[in-house]
Amino acid sequence: MAWATSQAGERSVRAAVQARQELEDEEAELAEMMRKERAERRQSKQLKLDLHEIEKHEGHTHAVFCVSFDQSGRLLLTASADKTVKLWAAADGRLLGTLRGHEEAVSGVAFLPSGALVSGALDSTLRVWLSDLRCEKVLRGHAGPVQCVLALPDGDFLSGSGDRTVKRWGANDLACRATYAGHTDTVRGLAAVPGLGFASGSHDGTARVWTAAGEPVAELVGHTALVYRVAAAGDFLATASEDNSCRVWRPDGTCVQAVPHPGCVWDCLLYTSDA
Repeated sequence: MAWATSQAGERSVRAAVQARQELEDEEAELAEMMRKERAERRQSKQLKLDLHEIEKHEGHTHAVFCVSFDQSGRLLLTASADKTVKLWAAADGRLLGTLRGHEEAVSGVAFLPSGALVSGALDSTLRVWLSDLRCEKVLRGHAGPVQCVLALPDGDFLSGSGDRTVKRWGANDLACRATYAGHTDTVRGLAAVPGLGFASGSHDGTARVWTAAGEPVAELVGHTALVYRVAAAGDFLATASEDNSCRVWRPDGTCVQAVPHPGCVWDCLLYTSDA
């Protein structure tokens, strides 16, 4: 009888210790959640304080689909449904030139390391423009509308299309060097992934991560509707979707956060703490 009583007492003590440990863990978890929430509120307030209009650029006659700064931050490109690309002085909003030639809405623009410009349009072509704004070459190869362009550090550039592919174009000869297939619907967004390669977002509801050589690394699955944009910074990627959410990912395809929105998310941006 004494032995049984002793065993029951030990079990009771162990249960009490375990219950106390669980309570301490819950309290620690709650404290951490509250700390993060306070930090997010402080950051949100800071962002609201920092956001203000610096300059307004007016000139397009239809919707603007894409904007791109050069590395210096002094020049700005805009792409529009009015079939033109415009070059602006970012500081004071001066219009420096209008690039005409596309037959449909211009969906993507980028500055190339060489100083040239590249644009892609729903007419299924890309155009490379010299620094004096003359069209150097019209690039054909996509079997569907060009939806996005991305300049690469080595001078090459990428284009994503309604033909479900990504194409890589050479910096010197402007020839198509490679075609990357994998998506099952329109490729809508492209982003450079530091230290790895690039990422693509698609109307098939996924994003894909690729090496610089075009080898597939991971498929980012989780959205329930079209993915419109993809962004990358530091060790993370972000995707914007028609499913009213933005998701944050690791390059291996792990989703670390889903951020709900009241409506469709058209674009997203990631920045590091020292940006």
